[in-house]
Amino acid sequence: EFRNWVIVSAESRPVGMISVHSIDDGVASIGYWVAPWGRGVGAASAALGLVIDELRDMSGVTAVTAAIAEANTASRRTVEACGLTVERRIPLAGHDNGLAVDALRYHLDL
Repeated sequence: EFRNWVIVSAESRPVGMISVHSIDDGVASIGYWVAPWGRGVGAASAALGLVIDELRDMSGVTAVTAAIAEANTASRRTVEACGLTVERRIPLAGHDNGLAVDALRYHLDL
């Protein structure tokens, strides 16, 4: 089940997007992107928290995952702040400046 939301700042300015890419066997795969002008103010964490709450209310959804480039420490801190933990490393599954890099798969049971 594919869903998209706009991430907005406290001033109601669009700063990014967050999506549920898929839900397979009860596991929702999510991803997000925040523009440079919206980073570091908690907008992604707030949006992720709302999406996790919505997923908890969806019938049959039991977990949420996110694959994040290992070097993307800001995004890793965002998911960790929302309770996700590293499940495993995925070789060459992330992207950084157009290059394939190792990713970490984060997981949260709902």
